[in-house]
Amino acid sequence: MTETDDLRRELKTFTRRWEQLTAVPETPRSLMDVIEYSLGTQRKAEVYINRLFAYFLNPEQPHRMNSEFLRVFLNGLPDTCGFEEDIHDLSDVVVDDQVRLTEQADGETVSSGFVDLAIQVPNEWFLLVELKFSAEDTQTEFYRQDVTHIDGVPKDDYESGAYYLYLHQGDRPDANDPEFSNWTWTAFVETVLTDFIVDNAPRYPQRTVVQLHEFADDIRSITGMSDPTDNVDEKIELYLDHYEAIADVTATFENQWETFSHNWPSRLSDRLVTADQGSIRSESDYHVLFECSERRCRGLVVPLNEFRLGDDLQTRLVATHR
Repeated sequence: MTETDDLRRELKTFTRRWEQLTAVPETPRSLMDVIEYSLGTQRKAEVYINRLFAYFLNPEQPHRMNSEFLRVFLNGLPDTCGFEEDIHDLSDVVVDDQVRLTEQADGETVSSGFVDLAIQVPNEWFLLVELKFSAEDTQTEFYRQDVTHIDGVPKDDYESGAYYLYLHQGDRPDANDPEFSNWTWTAFVETVLTDFIVDNAPRYPQRTVVQLHEFADDIRSITGMSDPTDNVDEKIELYLDHYEAIADVTATFENQWETFSHNWPSRLSDRLVTADQGSIRSESDYHVLFECSERRCRGLVVPLNEFRLGDDLQTRLVATHR
């Protein structure tokens, strides 16, 4: 077997493996992708995540996790949040999404907004959670510094503690308000959600488990944590395994192209003369002027004026018809 045969066999192996890496089958669509809201893509994602998140955190919802997911979530909060409440008994906790926050003065509402999630034990403590993907933070300073009432209840009525959390993508800025604890979606998924699913899935209804997996997958998708074609390490390994063959073929091609780019005018001239179709009248580094005896020169349709051959080689063809 010749050296060329060995090279051809190795390149076939490379090509077959490359096709296996890049020909990724289409993955099933997620619930978020299937459900269509009359909203933009980013807003649709935020609405979907907000509602599903509130559903899982709320012990009153029929997911049959009771307060277990909520407890794991609260235990997993970053240290910067400073959350130190007793969560052994969460029977009195209230979880809502899109909760109205207002700034009031003399009994009148001065301004208002809606926080994504509010977790609270009435008259004891509250946790306000702002969820962000790519949008900029425009509300955290208002939520902490100006708001006086949470869903109509004065902030001062909460005697134990006030906590603020900002969940965002890792490549996006932190919350504008310094008292908001910053937590990335990546950290939440990897340190809380994934472990919770692995540890508890066998005990919950199948529908709940599927929804939890969907929740994790959608967060990864929205935040760019996962990519079905993300196989960079395998491609690098494949390149290194076949480096000599790739280098050999690449060098051969570059050498041949260098030769072709310099001698193509003479080759064209020889073809024209041999076929009695025309001849080169003059040539330079950038232009070739030739004369044809027919409109077609050995399969080459002569353009009216000029065309570009490559990025840096301008070829002008001037035809004289007889």
